[in-house]
Amino acid sequence: MQFDLESFTYDEEWLRSAAQTEDACDEIGAGVSGVAIGALIENPTDYSRVISARMIVIRVWKEWVREWSLRIGTESAQREGRRLLLERLKTPTADIQAQLLNIADEKYAQPQGEWHLTYGHQQTVREIIEAVFTQKDWAAIIPYERPRQLGQCK
Repeated sequence: MQFDLESFTYDEEWLRSAAQTEDACDEIGAGVSGVAIGALIENPTDYSRVISARMIVIRVWKEWVREWSLRIGTESAQREGRRLLLERLKTPTADIQAQLLNIADEKYAQPQGEWHLTYGHQQTVREIIEAVFTQKDWAAIIPYERPRQLGQCK
């Protein structure tokens, strides 16, 4: 089974195979690049919810940055923002975590491929992004003046 964070579902056989690959290579993540395999093994259902929530945040972030029409700065802003978001969301507040997990749970409640990110979801995620980013983060993402529409998602 190929690992795809966007559509991850718990597959015990795949998980065991990835863990064995990791043991054989004596390297964390050898079976799957970028995944905290220990956390996945400990609680695969919750881990997949968290990963799904993070993927939704990254998706909203990339779409939001695209709207700013930064031209050549778009890719750089997306990349730096993604890095900062993943850092900030490692330990989110209980409220932010609950909001993101609720969106992820709505996604899991639908048959695969039938869930769609609504305007309400996008607004919620944009507000979360604004809440977790500091002024220093915004300056790192867009080193020149912030686009006028940035920060006006309400």
